[in-house]
Amino acid sequence: MKVPLAWVPRSAIVDALLASDTLQERALLLDERLTDILDDCEAVLVDIPHEWAKECVAAISALRAGFEGPAQSHAGNIIDSIVLRLHGRNGRDRAKARAGEPFDGIPLRLASESLALRPLYRAFVKWWPGQGDPPPEHFARHTTAHAVGHPGLFHRRHALVAVMFATSLTVQFWDDDVDAGPSGPSCARVAGRAGRWSTATYATGPSGRNAPPTWGCSGQGHQTRLRSQAEDRLE
Repeated sequence: MKVPLAWVPRSAIVDALLASDTLQERALLLDERLTDILDDCEAVLVDIPHEWAKECVAAISALRAGFEGPAQSHAGNIIDSIVLRLHGRNGRDRAKARAGEPFDGIPLRLASESLALRPLYRAFVKWWPGQGDPPPEHFARHTTAHAVGHPGLFHRRHALVAVMFATSLTVQFWDDDVDAGPSGPSCARVAGRAGRWSTATYATGPSGRNAPPTWGCSGQGHQTRLRSQAEDRLE
């Protein structure tokens, strides 16, 4: 199970996921901590002045209300929109290739971006009904968009992973949207810093994007690498 771990959830839940020995234990943990994870998603989205954040909150609200299908579909569309917006018409393949790059070979300043993109490798897997192969046992944007009506396609856990992923991408990349454009005060609130140009710029690049306040980006990106290693272990 590839679980998005960039920006959300809180460190205690990441630790619990890593302590789980089996896929079933991790799945049960996601079910048990769904409300906490959704709270974490809303907390990092609240001050982002972008439509992506607004739509993520709508997906969160749908999942809280028990509408797994609408939540999963909407989050999947947000993910796709972000990727296409940032990478163009062929952005899915380009972003998926980046998601599969070995983390240790990536420059430190790009580490947080890599961490946010890594779940794309599974989220963008393709599957069509009628070809004889079983559907993915995880959230996949392609099946969510093109195989509506197939039994088991929409699931509470898949919807949660989709919402987490949409949230991660929104927080990481919203200020790369040239039409929206960043603002100093909002960036400062999101980053948990007094100003957009923070001392963490050396680790995250000149945009001033910083790692989430819950785990930070200090120590030469040490925590960013830990979360990436965690993502890789949660297969």
